[in-house]
Amino acid sequence: MSNKYAEWFMTRVSPNVFASVASTAVMTGLLVYSINRGINRANRPIEIDPMSPEQEEIYNLYRKGIEHKNKGEYDKSKHIFKLALAKDPESEMIQFKLWQVEKSINNPRSGPKF
Repeated sequence: MSNKYAEWFMTRVSPNVFASVASTAVMTGLLVYSINRGINRANRPIEIDPMSPEQEEIYNLYRKGIEHKNKGEYDKSKHIFKLALAKDPESEMIQFKLWQVEKSINNPRSGPKF
């Protein structure tokens, strides 16, 4: 990025947006680098271990919770996320989605977020 373009961009975009764009670009680059490195190191695709039945159940609950959340069915979504969280209380992803649903219940004008 040339200095002239960077100066223009910084004067027109808030620092929070710039930080978000920059961190997304860095994370995307790291992900692509990691995937390429994993494939190239052994000259074969990265193998992913299959999910255990318990992991699969948690994943299915999470997916159902997302589906209900996207439809605006927050009470159903909340119930399903709580079931998933009971099975995996350390999951930050489930905790975050439950927080989003509870926030949507408390502020109905916010609508479903994707």
